[in-house]
This record gives sequence, C-alpha cells and structure tokens, in this order.
Amino acid sequence: MRRVRVSRAALLVSLIVIVAACASPTPAAPAPTSPPAPTSAPTEPPPPTSTPVPPTATLVPTNTPVPRPSLSRLMFADNPNMTNAQPYGAKFDFGVQAIYAGLDFANLPAKSNMKWTLTRDDYDVLTTFEYLTATTGSTTRVLVDQPRLLLPGTYNLVAAVGKASVSAVFIIDVTGTKPGTTLMTERFDDNDLAWGVYSDSIASARVQQGQMQISVDKADSYANSLLPMVLADLDVSVAAQRTGGPRDGYYGILFRYIRDRGYVFEVTDDGYFNVATQTPSAYTPLIDWTRSSAIKTGQVNFLRVVASGNKFAFYINEQQVATLSDSQYQHGSIGFVAGDFKQAGMKVNFDDVLVAMPQGSTLVVMPTKAATAVPRGTPAPKPTPAPQKSPLRDVVARALKAVEAIGGAMDRLYGGGGSEACAPLVSDYLLITSSPEYDVSAQPGNVQAAYGPYRQAVQIIKQKVAPIYHVCSGGGGTVGKLDFDVARQAINEAGSLLTQALNSLGQ
Repeated sequence: MRRVRVSRAALLVSLIVIVAACASPTPAAPAPTSPPAPTSAPTEPPPPTSTPVPPTATLVPTNTPVPRPSLSRLMFADNPNMTNAQPYGAKFDFGVQAIYAGLDFANLPAKSNMKWTLTRDDYDVLTTFEYLTATTGSTTRVLVDQPRLLLPGTYNLVAAVGKASVSAVFIIDVTGTKPGTTLMTERFDDNDLAWGVYSDSIASARVQQGQMQISVDKADSYANSLLPMVLADLDVSVAAQRTGGPRDGYYGILFRYIRDRGYVFEVTDDGYFNVATQTPSAYTPLIDWTRSSAIKTGQVNFLRVVASGNKFAFYINEQQVATLSDSQYQHGSIGFVAGDFKQAGMKVNFDDVLVAMPQGSTLVVMPTKAATAVPRGTPAPKPTPAPQKSPLRDVVARALKAVEAIGGAMDRLYGGGGSEACAPLVSDYLLITSSPEYDVSAQPGNVQAAYGPYRQAVQIIKQKVAPIYHVCSGGGGTVGKLDFDVARQAINEAGSLLTQALNSLGQ
C-alpha cells in the first residue's frame, strides 16, 4: 500500500473545509405559491377585533345673531319733561297747550332718520322727520305746541325707522267742557287748520283773501269744504255771502258729516231755507224748502246750527227759523257747501267761523213731521210753524250776564290775559249778537218798553265790541287802547240799557 504524504498545511485547510460544511444547514424546499384571488370578488377585510372610533365631525362656526331694530314705549304728555306721561289711549282735556311724545329705541342703524306721522280722525295733521345720532336710547319731541291746532278728536301717532315702527292713540276730550266754551274760530287768514281745498273743471274750494271761496262752474252741481274735526255736539256759525251766480243757488253748513253723508242746512238768496240728510245716493229733506224773511238777498247772511244729542236748532241772522229732532248721524265733521240747479256759476264766500259747545237755552225743539224724500228742485214756499222763543225776561237777563262777562274778559285781555281771556269773550259776544228778535206789537206796554232798550244794547255790543271779538277769533293778539276804550264804554251803555229793560219787565 502506497502511503501519501500530506503536509500539515494541507491537512489544516481540509479540516477547515469539513467543519464549514457541517455547520451549513440543508436549504428548505420553496413554499408553493398560492393562486391569485379572482378579481371579481375582492376579499373582505377581517372583522375588527374592537369597536371602531368614528371620525371627528368638522365643526361649522355659528354666526352671532344681530339684534333686531326696535321702537317701544310710545308715551304722551303735556310737558317736555314727560311728567305724568300716558300710554296708548291717553286723554287730555280740551284747552291743553301742547302735546309731547316720547319713545325708546334700540339697535337702530347708525344715523337713522325717524319718521313721525300724526293724524286726527283719519285726517293728516303732521309729517316730520328726526335725525338720530345714537343707535340705542330714547327721544322726546313736541307734536303740537299751538293750542289753536289741538282740536277735539282722536289722534293717531306712528313713529317708524325702516321696518321698525310703533303707534299709539291719544284723545283731545270735550266731555267735561262747559256749555258755551269756544272750540275753534276761523277767519281764513291762512289754512293752518287744513280745510279741504281743491280745484277742477266742475268746482273749486280755496282759502284766499281772508275767506273760504267756493265756486261751482257746472249746472246741477255742488261743492263743499270740510274741516278735519269730528264732533257730536256743537254750536257752529258762519258769515256767508253769494258773490255770483243764480239767486236760487244754495249755500250753507254741513254738520255731523262723515264719509260723504250727514246733515245740511242751506239757504238761497231768493228767500228759502231747508234742512236735509245727504248721502252719495240720496238727498232727503227733513224740512223742505221754506220761505223765510230772515234771509237778506244779496247781503251777508249769518247762518248758525246748534246740535245737541238728537235735537237741532237753526238760525238765520240771529233769528231761530226752525228746530227738529233726528238721530240718523251721531257725529262727524263740519263744513260749507254751495251749489246750483239749472244755471251754473254759483260763487259764495264764507268767513268768521265759530264753533262752540252748545247751551241748552239755544235748543227749543218743535215736533216736525216725518221726512219725505223728494228730489231737489226749484225751491217752493211752504209754511212752517212759528219757532218757539224764550220769554223776553229770560233773554234780557241772559244778555246782561253775558255783557258783564265780556267786560271782565276784556279787562283781562287788555291786561295781558291772552288766549285764556279770549275764549269766554268770543262765546259771550256770539251769545249776545245771536239774541232773538220778537214781534211785540201785540204785547203789554211793559214788554214793548223793555224790547227797545234790549235791541239797542244788542246792536251796541255787536258794533263796538266787534274789534275785540275779531282779535280773539283770529287767535289772539294785542288790543289797542282806542278799541278797548270804545268797547269798555259800550259795555257800560249796554249794561245800563239791559238793566232798564229788566226794570220795565218787573225785575
């Protein structure tokens, strides 16, 4: 056997190879590849092992609400400090000197312009604007500060800024007003009381040259002018004169007239008067056309209506020509009317209007027959019962009392009493100048002896106190010394004559 000699180095290399081979594991067989999942049926995810947490919702920021503009607490008072202010339905006695309104406002736009609108019995009285420097706060303003404009009635005030508004009502009340108190005088120096004026092809009503002038330019037509003041009881008088057109054209006073319906008292220059109710579709006489010697043809005629409840009395030139009872209309405006029949061109001027609270002594009601509806046509004379009159003694005594009252009011006026003294003066002056006339030819001697001084006293007051009356009926003013001295002398003369008349009558 042949021996192979191996060197030590080679033997060492072999051992290292053998050890390395024993240390390396046998390689594993490759794992079989799973077939790919079909694309039509995706593999569902494994069920969760715990409840999933929902995603957090995205928060949408909310806008802060903007406060809405508001007006509130509308109040009324007779003073700028709003002392004893009253809310909706506030009542003020007739004669109040001024009315103020106050309210609260909040969240208004900057530099707002507030609109104030005032109406009386649905007639416009005032529209004005107020610039506000604040957006939240309160405001007070004067509504009316002229007593002449504060006529009786129901007033409605609306204050508005944009869509925000507030409204309230106040009343100028005549319930407790004394009989004979003057409510309004008018000389038509302007139209601050807002009489109805207009002009068209048929008719016109204008305030000019110190008068209310009504013209009718079409046959069988009429025109009127109303004062925006609703009353129930009243004593209204006016000086009226036809200045053109037919003598049988008519003119007169509307009263308790509202929504084109109410009462009318009319006269014609050919010597007739009537009383009727009127609506848009009917004209119904209550006293048909009746001849009266009290009417002055071609001159100024002083017309007067007294209405208290359902009792009415009618006067022409200080003479009571008729009375009646009727209850169809309870309240309404006053106004004047003029019209014609077959011939156009009627023109009438109205002036020296006075409205007062009625006195019971002016109403002596006579029974009248039921009204008969007849078409308006050419007037025809019809007799009427002679109006009843108060006994002469009562009339003279009342006139004397009025003369004495005029003297006191005149003294206060001349001494600076102002409008406070005017109201009773105007009332008593009209009472005296409307004193009735009598036929005393068949009366006893003492009555005839008293009648002359009585009528003389009336004429003295009518003529010599007239300048003072016109100052007051025009809204007040300064009485001149000469006018005062003449009127004061007239008061003394008339008082002496009326005292003489009462002595003749045994009083």
